[in-house]
Amino acid sequence: MKKSKARKCKIFNCDRRRGNVCCADCGFKKGCKNSCQNRPEVCGCVVENKTTDTK
Repeated sequence: MKKSKARKCKIFNCDRRRGNVCCADCGFKKGCKNSCQNRPEVCGCVVENKTTDTK
């Protein structure tokens, strides 16, 4: 089974998740006071992660 990791952002550091997590992949976005309004395909600040195999 392949599992994709959350994408990372080059410029944003999330206070709640303590890292550079892309807001599009965050489950806390609805209640967030400082979430990104851009889509990852448009902003150009996303660092894509490769999928990993889980056993």
